[in-house]
Amino acid sequence: MTIVSLRTLRALHQQQHCLVVNKSCSVDSEKPAASKTPSPESSAADDTITAKPTASASGTDAAASDTAEGTEGASGSATGTAEASETADASATASESAAATTFDERLPAGGIRMITPAPISGSQYYKIGDYVTFKWNYTSVSRFPSKVDVLVSCSKNQGTYTIAANQSAEKTGDVTWDTRKFQTGEAPLLEATYTLIVHDAAEAITAQPRAGFLGMSNQFTFGMYEKSDYVDKEHWKCSSCLKSDAAANIERRALMGVMTMAVVTAMTFTWFVVGVGVV
Repeated sequence: MTIVSLRTLRALHQQQHCLVVNKSCSVDSEKPAASKTPSPESSAADDTITAKPTASASGTDAAASDTAEGTEGASGSATGTAEASETADASATASESAAATTFDERLPAGGIRMITPAPISGSQYYKIGDYVTFKWNYTSVSRFPSKVDVLVSCSKNQGTYTIAANQSAEKTGDVTWDTRKFQTGEAPLLEATYTLIVHDAAEAITAQPRAGFLGMSNQFTFGMYEKSDYVDKEHWKCSSCLKSDAAANIERRALMGVMTMAVVTAMTFTWFVVGVGVV
């Protein structure tokens, strides 16, 4: 005898009932459960939930954009402040420079004082064709020039000779003049007296002297002479001595004339006194 469980009997009874009531029961029971179609509300909710990160990202971007704009604005403000500060500094410097260009009018104009040759050395004479060295200090200069021109002028031929142009100005000026370069040309060096000129290269040589500034300094003079061949004493003649002899002859004749007139005057006066009977 076969023993059937109660659960099995229930299942068989249910299948029979399904066959009688609805033949498609077994078919429906075999079909998989239909997927739940999301409602519009749930779909919208899902969309809203999905859209939240996007909105959050957009908000972050907007915040970042606002922060960047704020940073750029701060940077622009800082740049503008720096430029304004630089402009103010430049204006202040220009004002100080302008104020420094004027000195007390009671102050003398700047000049030079010779070191070589020394002032106590007396008159100086240099041979044409040699190297000549000049050295000097600046005096009464409140605003030191950056460049100077060094020239030599001769009144005999109205010539001007440039020794140094745009030379850097030092506390002690120093130049060496090669006179060989000026032995030929349109205005060769002559046996004459010359003047050393030192002036600010930024100013014209004819500029009006100003208090505290280096003016045109032309106080030092010197002589130049030509080199000549050796001549022994027997054939040597002194041109200045001949001029002196001629002057001496003129003076001697003039003195003799004065003496003659004095003698004549004395004799005439004596004859007049004796003749009239005054004595």
